[in-house]
Amino acid sequence: APGDEWFDAGTYKFVLLSYQHSDSSIVTVRLDGSSVGTIDLYDAGGGAANFYDEITGIAVTAGLKVLSLKAASKNASSSNYLTRIQSCAWIRTGA
Repeated sequence: APGDEWFDAGTYKFVLLSYQHSDSSIVTVRLDGSSVGTIDLYDAGGGAANFYDEITGIAVTAGLKVLSLKAASKNASSSNYLTRIQSCAWIRTGA
């Protein structure tokens, strides 16, 4: 199903490549419904392409997992909840 990923047990980091803008959201990254962190996509300057951010130290058990990204909040200065994602990846960093 969309959003499903197989994981081996270990520690991971989640990497997001996206656009920042003055109307962007704060993205909550969830794995199997549990939040593993947030990434703020707001940029007061009006826009930056190829913005890179990561969430590290995510402990994952082996198995099929459901990834979801939710734009449920925003920076107080942001004018909207838009999210412009280019790509994302899970990178295993430890056993």
